[in-house]
Amino acid sequence: KKIPIEVFKTGKSQTVGDLMDVDIRGQHDRTIAVGIRHVLCVPLKVTPMSEAGSGARDMKVIGVLYLDGREKSSIMSDATKSSLEAFATQAALAIESARLYAESAEKARLDHDLKIAAEIQRNMLPDPVFEVGAIDLAAESIPCRTVGGDFYDYLEIGERGLGFALGDVAGKGPPAALLAAAVQSNFVALAPVSADPAETMARVNKALLRRAIDARFATMFYGAVTADGRLSYCNAGQEPPLVIGRNGVAWLETGGPVLGLLSIATYEFETVALEPGDLVVVCSDGVTEARNRAGDEFGRDRLVEAVRGRQGRKPEAVLEHLIAEVRLFAEGAPQADDVTALVLRYRGRG
Repeated sequence: KKIPIEVFKTGKSQTVGDLMDVDIRGQHDRTIAVGIRHVLCVPLKVTPMSEAGSGARDMKVIGVLYLDGREKSSIMSDATKSSLEAFATQAALAIESARLYAESAEKARLDHDLKIAAEIQRNMLPDPVFEVGAIDLAAESIPCRTVGGDFYDYLEIGERGLGFALGDVAGKGPPAALLAAAVQSNFVALAPVSADPAETMARVNKALLRRAIDARFATMFYGAVTADGRLSYCNAGQEPPLVIGRNGVAWLETGGPVLGLLSIATYEFETVALEPGDLVVVCSDGVTEARNRAGDEFGRDRLVEAVRGRQGRKPEAVLEHLIAEVRLFAEGAPQADDVTALVLRYRGRG
């Protein structure tokens, strides 16, 4: 065992003409006891993928070929050594090819599973354009990976009008997507049976804490608009939405802390009056924190400029312009976070 271990560590072949001659410390007593005296051991080497084609000489040892025997002539010939080294080269290539193929097959399977997960996540979102009574809206979510941690949703809640929400889970990828599905499901279940947005947030927070996950939480904005233009809302740590109207810009900040983190969290709601033509713009921080190649953030000022003066226009047109402005600003820089936005327009009773 000593010789194969040493060959594996050093990456150098070893030829032992007689174990009796080298066994000074008695390390090979058991091997000698069964009559083995002559050993030939060569490493199995491959070129790491990162160095393939680069001219690098460093090789990775993935195993050894070991040959021993009682007769020196059968083991120690040059022909035997050359044959074993040639076989080691071919064996190493075959083993590495099999490993790479297995990795490729596993990656393809994972990619397939992620594509199915992304399709399921898209199907969990409602239609991106919706109109009911005096209200219409448009929304879009663009994950930075195959699946993301952002979501939007809306539903009719009786006399309280149309409820709409946008959430953002901490993190990215599949873990965030799983928690986002939990937050969205709780919202849809609890919003219709809660008296106001603050109560909805408190119930969602309590539901998430029943199965709390360390260092995982969510931000969410939830608003409800009635036919006469009363917007009641609660903001749980979400990037503050804005109302664009004739009288300027108003930020919607009343609410409480993030969801799923604090058992003692309390939430408040506020009611504001919308005028015909007013726009409510809700974004995840993937919009305001989008960066360009210089490292500058899109920020709230650019958000306001992107939607200012567009009140009265169709939400889908406003949303399309906003997303286009974010993409233009961040052109050439990788998307670092999920980008989600929802635009609601109050048309008025007439």
